[in-house]
Amino acid sequence: MTITLPAAFVTGATGLPVSSVDHGDGSQTVSYHAAGVIDFAWTASPDFEAAARTVGDVELVYLYLPQHEWSVDRALDAAEAALVHFGEWYGPYPYPRLTVVDVPDDGDGAGGMEYPMFITAGTISFTGLPGTESKADRSLEVVVIHEAGHQWWQSTAAFNEAEEPWLDEGFTEYSTVRLITQLLGEGTSVIDTPFLDLGLRDARRMEYLLSPHVPMYGAAWEFGGLEYVTAAYSKPAVALLTLEGTLGSDVMLDVMSTFYQRYRFAHPTTEDFRAVAEEVSGRDLSWFFDGLVYGDALVNYTVGALDETSVTAVREGDLRVPTEVLVTFTDGTTVLEPWDATQPEITFAYPDRARVLSAEVDPERKVVVDLQWSDNGLSRQVYASSWLALVTRLVYYLQEALLIFGGL
Repeated sequence: MTITLPAAFVTGATGLPVSSVDHGDGSQTVSYHAAGVIDFAWTASPDFEAAARTVGDVELVYLYLPQHEWSVDRALDAAEAALVHFGEWYGPYPYPRLTVVDVPDDGDGAGGMEYPMFITAGTISFTGLPGTESKADRSLEVVVIHEAGHQWWQSTAAFNEAEEPWLDEGFTEYSTVRLITQLLGEGTSVIDTPFLDLGLRDARRMEYLLSPHVPMYGAAWEFGGLEYVTAAYSKPAVALLTLEGTLGSDVMLDVMSTFYQRYRFAHPTTEDFRAVAEEVSGRDLSWFFDGLVYGDALVNYTVGALDETSVTAVREGDLRVPTEVLVTFTDGTTVLEPWDATQPEITFAYPDRARVLSAEVDPERKVVVDLQWSDNGLSRQVYASSWLALVTRLVYYLQEALLIFGGL
């Protein structure tokens, strides 16, 4: 690709720079070359400054505006983390360079875009308020990691992002939530202020809970605004996290990496992913594909009854996600019961053990699509602290809902 433009402009593009010729009349011609790409994009500004580092065999370049100099290390660190971790999880980044582009404060619509070897970031907060300079707001890192993730799930495994947007956006958002959680720690917020404590997984779960009936599968033009956010971003993220919780992280990464390696530089579909997921896991995953991808099934797990010698776990809704029930006895011992959830309820009896004290379905919160976690457990003993925790969580979810409605 050859571009002629004013000589004072700094450029960035898909590919590697091949040549630059100054014509001596105030103009220049720059050339880029890229192999194995499905798209091309470029940018230019007389204000751009460049920062770079090497990550393995990859040249990482950040083009930024002087007023955003504070973002340099954070953007490069986030992009490096994406290259390293996604490379380990799915397969090595296939190109020699990744260019990350800053955008002006009044051009935030240009931020958060993905092209092969080239992504745009931006420094706008999720809250729409200034202050991303503070590390209490990790919006910048989330955007950079998400867009870098598209190098695997869109640019290389080249889904049809118009006809099946849940694949490229959903796989990428799942990867983003997973990596942000690993980098910041479980339960650590991406926005942490005196008025708001927001974790990325919980934010996506709250978006899902606003319209959980929306199937993930469908063309982009078939969804309304909020439905599209649910179908393409939040529901796939929590659904894939639920699939990981069911399969285990090792098997899930085996599924994802096998799928990526098999369909690098190809155009896979939902059914291709289903075939790989069931092949690698060795399981029938109808609950995931028929219930969540193509369908509108829901699930809410509860403890329906509990006495001194038995526990009854209940599945409300048609979605049958395999889970576990943790039973605690008065002598301090516990038992973790597997439950395939094929029946709407199941009773576990313990006539020869100490008295049952409490029970909890999905104690590790692996079923992220569960509609209500607060009713997963039941105890024969009432603790004031449990009620306080519930009230605190309800207030927390209210804050998140207000944020989501305000942001959209």
